Amino acid sequence: MNAESSCLVHRSVAACERCGTFSCERCLSLVGTDRICAACTRRAIEALPNLQDRAKLARIGLSVVAGARLMFHLATFSEEKLAIDWLSLPHLAASLFAGIVFLRWFHLAVRWGHAVGAPVSESPAAAVGSFFIPIMGLFVPYRISRALSETAPVDSWQRLWIGSQLAAFLPLVTGVNVNALVLLGAALSLAAAHFAMKVITEVTLTLT
Repeated sequence: MNAESSCLVHRSVAACERCGTFSCERCLSLVGTDRICAACTRRAIEALPNLQDRAKLARIGLSVVAGARLMFHLATFSEEKLAIDWLSLPHLAASLFAGIVFLRWFHLAVRWGHAVGAPVSESPAAAVGSFFIPIMGLFVPYRISRALSETAPVDSWQRLWIGSQLAAFLPLVTGVNVNALVLLGAALSLAAAHFAMKVITEVTLTLT
């Protein structure tokens, strides 16, 4: 074995699948299905946008939509049509803003996960797209979030979000505006937003 095919620290066993530098098992990281050396891993991370900045914006978006949703639910509960009409547009705008900034963070988080070797098989685009696929949207994004961070309260976020959707869906199915369900849906939605923000924080800390 010549000098070019030996690890500088340990006995060489394989080559980095990006730059071709020979390294040992301890100096290679598994990124997806590729074995990557520390230098390539570092370069891949340095080339990514700042995850902390996107996390901060995502948390702001969730805070804004949580406040707008609370006001909208309270107006719905009071059944004052004028108040509902006035709040519907801000609620929609806040929801769109929160959705965009959250998905931009999630897309980048998956890219960071691939760079550091987190066990995520989905591409960033597929991870974001899973939110919009019926049934899959209830499970896949949360499984990805668990893979990105073992400490994030993903289960609480998932259960509260599903509960809030069920509480909002039942009055539509029954045709009856059940005030208790409206209030329950609002409370669960706020709690889900709170845990979603904690997930953002934990995932970001784990990856960076």
